[in-house]
Amino acid sequence: MIQNCPTGQFFLSVDGADCVPSPYLVWYRERIQKTLERIGRMDAFKALIPRDNFFAFEGGEGSGKTTQAKLLTQRLREKGYEVCNTHEPGGTLVGERIREVLLDPKLEREILPFTSACLFAAFRYQWVTEIVQPMLHNGNIVLTDRSFLATLVYQSLEGVKNEEFLHRLCVEAMGGIMPSTIFLLDISIDTMFKRLIATTRYDKKDRSYHEKVFESYRAFARKYPERIEFVDGEQPMGKLADYLYGAIKERIV
Repeated sequence: MIQNCPTGQFFLSVDGADCVPSPYLVWYRERIQKTLERIGRMDAFKALIPRDNFFAFEGGEGSGKTTQAKLLTQRLREKGYEVCNTHEPGGTLVGERIREVLLDPKLEREILPFTSACLFAAFRYQWVTEIVQPMLHNGNIVLTDRSFLATLVYQSLEGVKNEEFLHRLCVEAMGGIMPSTIFLLDISIDTMFKRLIATTRYDKKDRSYHEKVFESYRAFARKYPERIEFVDGEQPMGKLADYLYGAIKERIV
């Protein structure tokens, strides 16, 4: 029996069992296959479909993502918009439990790169299914602190050298969609250390690691300028908030 599940997509219910993605999933996998035939390898930025009113904030530690997402959420709500302010990793009951494992400094020497990448994909699938898709379907603007781009940056630096594997993980976990714009808030490494309060295992990594994170983000921004907007994160907080508000306002559909 075909029915409309909470995600707003059509699913197939088999003998009363849990909803199983059907027509949409078939179409989506066919699209991925055609993309692979065209580009020769998996590329999340080419395989995923940008969704209107879905925006992400990215950058290294201390770049101001969380602060700006909160400021924009408040400002947009004051203007009458329905806004969902969410974050990666986490956002759901299952996701928050996975987050505890992923960010625990005590597990820095225990968690393997492949394990970390798969856990990020697991929470992301849960997050997109439970939060992002339903909110977009109901007409909400979705602002997220981090996105799948973080996996392409951090898990690669952690030791997952198969770039295509990471892209495929992101494509499957995102359920076919991506933010229409990813705002990359860029700051200097010195500014990062002035702002940073080290609490997670990523915060506690050395200067060399963080320099590689920042450079990796910049490389992605250069490679995908149509999807990643490079923003000077060194601006005063209010000025930066005004810029991001204007940039998002003109993109709201």
